[in-house]
Amino acid sequence: ISRFWFEHPYIQGIVPNHLLPEKELKEKLEKIPYYGSGRFWTDRMIRNRAHICRKLLVVPLECVVRNVLTGSAYEAYAQDSEDYGKWLKNILPKGLKELQTIKPIFTPASKDPEHDENLTPEQAVSHLAGWIGLLEQGEEKSNLQDWGAQNLYRSLEFYSLKLNEAMSEIALSRGLVIADTKMEFGVYVANLDGQRVLRPCVADELGTPDSSRFFKKQGFEDWLKGKRTLPPENWDKELVRKHLREKGIHNSPEILRNYRLPEDIIRETSGRYKEIARILCG
Repeated sequence: ISRFWFEHPYIQGIVPNHLLPEKELKEKLEKIPYYGSGRFWTDRMIRNRAHICRKLLVVPLECVVRNVLTGSAYEAYAQDSEDYGKWLKNILPKGLKELQTIKPIFTPASKDPEHDENLTPEQAVSHLAGWIGLLEQGEEKSNLQDWGAQNLYRSLEFYSLKLNEAMSEIALSRGLVIADTKMEFGVYVANLDGQRVLRPCVADELGTPDSSRFFKKQGFEDWLKGKRTLPPENWDKELVRKHLREKGIHNSPEILRNYRLPEDIIRETSGRYKEIARILCG
């Protein structure tokens, strides 16, 4: 699914991604022996098994864009009990209900090994500034210091919103609604017109059920029009989230490291992932 998005011309026209361009990929693969057979790897051999990517300095920010008020954003908005919730109250209309559509908003979160934390724009800029300050001296740090945390934040916001706009349009044409989607970015130094410049690059995964919330368009529209009493089904990892919440372990990383999901949850979630792949990729 990520490759579908990374290779889509609309997406490629917005921002570079971490996949190596075809020429660079061919040059790298020609140097990697295929299990001592005397042959070398080809793009066809690795296409459905791995991605060969450029090396990036990954920015420690989860770049989330929301088109529908749900999940942790709705909880914070409804409770209005923290900086993030108060910020949402200020930028969104009052009295919104869960699963209402909203103008797309950029809501970043910190990348934490145990639990991501939703951030206001001011907190996100401060988070980026602290990260830049801790980097080892080098070309990337020098360029990031010149660019500044505020400009880096604005760049991530711009590209996230543009990617979300294009992805939402493509998904909608295939009968899917993207309620929200998470992106990750890295930066690398590139040669541009004889100068060494810092370039942002979308990385990791993109538009998968692991990083995005999907609804079938018809069911979601029926819900909005009051034609159904039950909320529309999620076609993503919501079954896993729900199961962990019911077990009371969703915020317990030490337990989750060794926790085995029940077979029915694995089977049902896998089926939903495959359905999204079928709809998007054919």
